[in-house]
Amino acid sequence: MLIIPTGGGLAKKRGAGLLICSGEQREATEEMGSVPPFKLKGEVLTKRGKGGKKHYTVFIVEVTPEDKAAYVPHLNEEHSAYQWMEVTAAMQRDDMHPVVTSLLHEQAHRPALAAQFPSVPNPNSEQYGAGLLLYGDGQVFLVLRSSSRGNNTWAVPGGDVDKDDPDMQATASSLASEELGSLPAYEVKGQILTRRGNHNNRLFTVYLCSVSSDARQSWMPQLRPEHSAFQWVEFDTATKIKNLHPVVNKAFSHENRKQLKDLGVSP
Repeated sequence: MLIIPTGGGLAKKRGAGLLICSGEQREATEEMGSVPPFKLKGEVLTKRGKGGKKHYTVFIVEVTPEDKAAYVPHLNEEHSAYQWMEVTAAMQRDDMHPVVTSLLHEQAHRPALAAQFPSVPNPNSEQYGAGLLLYGDGQVFLVLRSSSRGNNTWAVPGGDVDKDDPDMQATASSLASEELGSLPAYEVKGQILTRRGNHNNRLFTVYLCSVSSDARQSWMPQLRPEHSAFQWVEFDTATKIKNLHPVVNKAFSHENRKQLKDLGVSP
């Protein structure tokens, strides 16, 4: 079930998901004890089962912040936990039910989701980018964008990519290599989706790339004119830099801290 408060969050319930419509609302009440007052905003047809042969409709409903705060579900034995989370955080997880995974990641569903969740990229209007966050030994690698290109902000190497790029990670690596002259040996451990642009309408994927101590010591970047400096900096120190590029700022935000810690980016 998707519940959309004004703040734009997503509620995930373990299990098969919920449908909100007459009989389906009754089933939801049986599973959670009650459902909060809501307004139906739309529906998305997904698929599940082996080979995706079973159709499954997810109704998108809106709940006011007041009703969301007052709502306490009482789960039956089918479910063991519940939680509210930001949509962008949900999109980065790998433990979602296939229905939720289909809903969040299939391009055909994006316009319907984007209409209700401002943080969800709409493929019909979005621009895309990707870059590499190199890290190792508790430090992250940042480059200082020149005033003519990036308002003197500390950023990750990368750039614009085509939304239909079949290998966005490889393109991000190529762009970063062009900017830095070369790249150290690294291993991609994960990725974080962020947004950028004057109207926050550009989706930017940050690939988290672990670099060994030996690879760091033997690598010396050769910056192109769009960058004026680089640094390896302790993660905690990096989060306090005032002129961080918006992409880095969002990648380091609290909603991503658990992932960053699990992958060894942050202490």
